Amino acid sequence: PSTPSSAASDVYKRQADEVDLESAMKDLGARGIVDLLVEGGPTLAAGLFRAGLVDDMVVYVGGSVAGGSGAAPFTGAFPTIDASRPVQIRVVQRLGDDLRIDASVIEDDASVTADGAGAIEEEER
Repeated sequence: PSTPSSAASDVYKRQADEVDLESAMKDLGARGIVDLLVEGGPTLAAGLFRAGLVDDMVVYVGGSVAGGSGAAPFTGAFPTIDASRPVQIRVVQRLGDDLRIDASVIEDDASVTADGAGAIEEEER
């Protein structure tokens, strides 16, 4: 299996500015890399969701409100509620004034727990 540093040096391009995410994930899996932390912007997040490559996610929500125009967390991925992907929130953890939300993508409604609830943890202040 590949080490993270050598795997990270590989580039998978389909077009000039587009990464072939499915090929990249298949190759990483063949190398024994089955858990991956992906940090990027809304275009990468949307591409991973559209390709069905997200099983679990961690989302941080800041304790402040800002305005203006900016990119949505998943650019163009879910234009309507009907197009959205359901997730089961597993854990909500308070980190000072912020929240960390751990969730799993639901492939079918049978994977939801009976009560649909996850754990809620609060950090001591």
